Amino acid sequence: DSVSGVASPAFRALQLRAAPMLPRAWKLRLSRGFGEFTSARVHSQLARLAAGDGPIVAGPWLGEVGFELLYWIPFLAWFVEEFDVRRDRLVVVSRGGTRDWYAHVATRYYDVLDQISASDFRARNQRRSTELGEQKQIAMTAFDRELLAPVLAAIDGREKRVLHPSTMFRVFRPFWWGHV
Repeated sequence: DSVSGVASPAFRALQLRAAPMLPRAWKLRLSRGFGEFTSARVHSQLARLAAGDGPIVAGPWLGEVGFELLYWIPFLAWFVEEFDVRRDRLVVVSRGGTRDWYAHVATRYYDVLDQISASDFRARNQRRSTELGEQKQIAMTAFDRELLAPVLAAIDGREKRVLHPSTMFRVFRPFWWGHV
């Protein structure tokens, strides 16, 4: 299965109802535990994704350049090192001619701007952000799937071999929020 996703709606509803009743120390302990659980779960999912020798599509990266350079590319570098993934297995999908940024982790790169115009990309990416309620790729959207389809077809890949940016956000969010 794809390595992506966010907390379930049921968990979020429980979290919102319980939060006002719990002491701050308990909230932090629960948040820390959930962050550690999420990290362990994603680590296990990444290990399954890395198993075998087929291609793994990383992306599409559609977000800010700063986050791409500071977080996404180092996350991919960690992934290939941690799970001993050969560079020729990783297929990166990004935008704007960033191929050279990924040369140390992947031998193949697809630019989404080869599929759609820059103006269409901007408009559709804005709609994606509105749909998610934020700019960060916290979940895979129809736009992500549409951009991945020709890449997966070109490499004879399957969607279950996709490492989506939402995975990185799932792992990092507890750290960014100061819970872990």
